[in-house]
Amino acid sequence: MSYRALVVADDLTGAMDAGWEFAARGFATTVAIAGEDGTPARETVAEHGVLVVDTDSRSASASEAARAVESAVAAHPAAVVYLKIDSTLRGNPVLAIDAALAATDTGIAVFAPAFPATGRTTANGTHLVDGDPVTEAMDGPATPATAHLPTLLEASKYPVVTCSTERAERGPDAIGERLSEIEEPSIVVCDAESEDHLGAITRAAAAVDRRVLSVGSAGLARHVRLPDDRSADGPTAGTPRGDEPTMDGDPADPNRAGAGTVLGIAGSTNSRTIEGVAALPAEQVVALDVPRAIADPEAAASEAATDAIETLTDGGRAVVTSVSDPEAIERRREADVAAGTRAGEADGASDGDGTVGERIERALATIAGEVYDARTPNGLFLTGGAVAAAVLRELDASAIRLSGEAVERGVPIGRLAGGRAEGVMIVTKAGGFGDERTIANCVARLGDL
Repeated sequence: MSYRALVVADDLTGAMDAGWEFAARGFATTVAIAGEDGTPARETVAEHGVLVVDTDSRSASASEAARAVESAVAAHPAAVVYLKIDSTLRGNPVLAIDAALAATDTGIAVFAPAFPATGRTTANGTHLVDGDPVTEAMDGPATPATAHLPTLLEASKYPVVTCSTERAERGPDAIGERLSEIEEPSIVVCDAESEDHLGAITRAAAAVDRRVLSVGSAGLARHVRLPDDRSADGPTAGTPRGDEPTMDGDPADPNRAGAGTVLGIAGSTNSRTIEGVAALPAEQVVALDVPRAIADPEAAASEAATDAIETLTDGGRAVVTSVSDPEAIERRREADVAAGTRAGEADGASDGDGTVGERIERALATIAGEVYDARTPNGLFLTGGAVAAAVLRELDASAIRLSGEAVERGVPIGRLAGGRAEGVMIVTKAGGFGDERTIANCVARLGDL
């Protein structure tokens, strides 16, 4: 089986938003959900134009992440391979690029993690979020060591060169000249401050007489050329793009009429997710007891699941959250520090089974499983890549067929294949995407599908 394109991502929400960029151009696109061993259930994935593999390796060791990339490339032959990197450089981007270069036998990796539509840009080799270096914009253990991409890539075994904004402004020919003069193998760090810059980069990569691997976030994925791609820098005519919400009525009104029931699981600790949960009607929010979930995930999950089922029965929409206020983030981080590598040592659990984050993920996934055992909400909203993957494994889902529609850029809509939630419509959102109304918009949209 061979695909038109293979997209390799290290978490589920990243896989979804990168895959949507191809689906929005009219390519049949499937996101394969990683099992416990990180391997997608291949027998459930039909041959499609674009296959997106979630290796679920964002929090893995660098060597494990590299092996996951190598395995995905080896298992899924494709005409084009796209390596999806987090737009805030979380995970293991350096060894992932090295592994992809080796696995694809490619001469040049064009690395452009910019995603201008979500405030991520690269200027003079420094990666920015809303104009600030990514190291200042982020807070927590996932913050990259440096915002300067050439410095970050010093750990690579390949030479690193740069391609400036000035060349991007001059267009594909100027970028192509730069790519043509570089010795292989090399990694090319590309400045990009606009969609036009990203388009120029991919046009140059497609035209140059070199073997080029494209590496970037969902921003660059929008522009990557595929065989027989007539969509140029945009979707096929008439294909929903999702730059603006495509639902009827006021997308910011979470109480709009809708027949569908919706379960949401908000597991991200990003401040934008917290703001989004806070903007929901209080009667839709179900708070997981985090301290209890750390000590006893199953008991805490059972209590929250009962509350979620009652909330769905009463109002049709329930969003379960593990972080309902900003102070809870700090409490959770303090728990991580106190617990070391095992949560049970600090929180009274007898088995010490898993880190703090893993135990909370397990509780949230268990909640989703218990809800779907009791009833079947026809819409599922997930935010936070690791939590989203855990929930879908709990539901035994094997894949997501992307519709090409989205609530907004980076927030795609799809349909689940396999498992207890077969056929359920799903929306995923990376924790740092969107504004305070995005979660409400997602829940409202799913309620109308």
